[in-house]
Amino acid sequence: MHVLTLRIETGSEWGLDWSTQRSVAQAIPPAIPGLIVRTWSATRRAAEGRYVFEDRDSLDAFRADPQGADPAAREILALGARTDTVHAFGTTVDATCDMSIDTVTFDRPVFIVSAPRAGSTLLFELLGACDALWTIGREMQSIVEAIPALHLATRGYESQVLGEDDADVATVRALRAGVLSELRSADGRLWIDRAPAVRPKHVRFLDKTLENALRLPFLRRAFPDARFVFLYRDLRQNVSSMVEAWQHPGFVAIPELPGWSRRSWCFLLPPGWRDLDGASWTEIAGFQWQAANRAILQELEGLDHDRWIAVSYADLIAATKAQVERICAFCGVEPGARLQSLLEQPLRASATTLRPPSPIKWKSNRLFDTDQVRGLQPLAGRIRTLHSGPGPETLRTCDATSVRFSCFVDELEGVSTPDDVVVAPSLQVQFGSAPPLQLLRRVAHRERFLSDHPLLWVQDPATDMWSPRWLRTYQAAWCRSLRPGQPPTTNLPAEFRDRLFAAGILVTQEAYRARLQHGTDLVAQGSAALSRDRFCHLPCMLDPVLTRAIARYHRAMIDSGEWPLGDAQVRRRHGWHNERLARFVHHGLIDFVSKLAGLELKPTYCYTSAYRGGAGLSAHFDREQCDYTLSLMIDEDAPEDSAPWPLWLDSPSGKRSVTLAVGDGVLFRGCELPHWREAAHPDHEQINLLFHFVPADWAGVMD
Repeated sequence: MHVLTLRIETGSEWGLDWSTQRSVAQAIPPAIPGLIVRTWSATRRAAEGRYVFEDRDSLDAFRADPQGADPAAREILALGARTDTVHAFGTTVDATCDMSIDTVTFDRPVFIVSAPRAGSTLLFELLGACDALWTIGREMQSIVEAIPALHLATRGYESQVLGEDDADVATVRALRAGVLSELRSADGRLWIDRAPAVRPKHVRFLDKTLENALRLPFLRRAFPDARFVFLYRDLRQNVSSMVEAWQHPGFVAIPELPGWSRRSWCFLLPPGWRDLDGASWTEIAGFQWQAANRAILQELEGLDHDRWIAVSYADLIAATKAQVERICAFCGVEPGARLQSLLEQPLRASATTLRPPSPIKWKSNRLFDTDQVRGLQPLAGRIRTLHSGPGPETLRTCDATSVRFSCFVDELEGVSTPDDVVVAPSLQVQFGSAPPLQLLRRVAHRERFLSDHPLLWVQDPATDMWSPRWLRTYQAAWCRSLRPGQPPTTNLPAEFRDRLFAAGILVTQEAYRARLQHGTDLVAQGSAALSRDRFCHLPCMLDPVLTRAIARYHRAMIDSGEWPLGDAQVRRRHGWHNERLARFVHHGLIDFVSKLAGLELKPTYCYTSAYRGGAGLSAHFDREQCDYTLSLMIDEDAPEDSAPWPLWLDSPSGKRSVTLAVGDGVLFRGCELPHWREAAHPDHEQINLLFHFVPADWAGVMD
């Protein structure tokens, strides 16, 4: 084969604008004798055409009059004249070289496949810096369009789907020739510019082409040992970004689409596109998102797992270095110094970024309608669980444990009682099996409580949550005379009195007012932060006596062996869905969390997480039942030399971390902010309760 390169130097930044490139691509390539494939592309100061011929005579014949033989060359020169830059062209620079595709092996080429605007440009720019990988510097679509048999016009503009039957010998040969003529290493040097003797015989080709989502059967036939990196993004973020890009001329893929009333078409063209004429922007983008991801899933689920890898955009943003290294390991390449250096720098916006990144940009996109993508949620859920594999079955509400919850007053370490104590103003005494009538609706889900004991109930002034304290039967008589807000009676044994003080049954007025003020401050500061940042840190939120009792309960369940290790999301975590004691706490905090949110909320479900050493949590969004998520840290066992183990959130102001102490909480918008935990120290353990809430008028499935 023989390659002719026509490079038209502009001497300015005129280059070859995008609309001209698309106009050239939309025309069926000319039938030039001996031509296998030709492409035109642009740099900032040049327009470059690459022509691959079967023989030298055909190349020389074309070279004598390229404008006469190829309308593309003629149109580009004419555009230069119209824009008054023809004087800058000077003499067209051309160069020729020989190449043979039969002596080159495309070794396990890597194809990034995704829906449009899922972050594939960012990932391509990162992986393109790997010294072991070769690219053509842009998407392979320009080469596919240059092959007449694959051109949209030849196929009646039905779609850009390509199947195995389209990968005939001649087509694959033309495709590989086009790729090889454009192939370049990470330093930008072309393969064909190297001396034949030193051109690599094995190349690892990397490509990112949006239309390839519809072409996996074709790619598998054209490159039998291909590897696929499936990148996916949150449904709302993804479709909203597509809607925004549809308004930008730089994303036009087909300038004049026959039968389309809007004339220009952006991104890939799936089958059935004609039915969308007159549809909303969200419906069009949602249709493309669905077509791309459904086609990818259909093919990948039939491939061996060593042929593909799934990567979430949230993980790529949260842990860029770890994810890129994971992909390199999958591809069997070393990242190399160039890529490693890039990974050590702050993540830069990709070349196709329209606005500064934010996980909640979709909320301000007036053209994006969330209601119109609800029907795509099942597919989005299928994608999220694509490669997680079957995990251990998570325990649920109905599962039993022999462990019972209690918080006995006489098991607390006594604290010397001041003279000015009074009985907690909220005290309620329970001598029978049921709590006082006025508490029944506030203290639901007591199934895990140790029964047959008198209880003292007190309300936390900070959160309004009611907490129980257990008494021995003989101690009940001492407490019958306690009156809320009054000094305790003198019949209390001194040691028992000290333990009542430690339990919060006896309080000082000063401490009570301080705790009440703390709750007021939490609401004022937390609600402001939640509105601004979509999360808020709530230090010293939970009653410390209750916190320690809950921690003992969970440690006892772990020690009993009744709570298996590992759930579907985290291998090193005990997980329990709607555990009954957690539900008690969940319902007890409804009013407090509603104050923070500034609207009435209702609980959906809760999840108990006991992380063991070395655990980590991948970046993810929560389900729609988790509009507001409260994470409470109940217990922690950390070596002295271990670093803090924060929860990370990708907020509107960038990556933020929240490190909790025992009894602290963090309230965040789990459906809006990707959140994660990096791998903990091998001996760092932590127990957290996760409580999920939605607005009171929400009508979806609660669990």
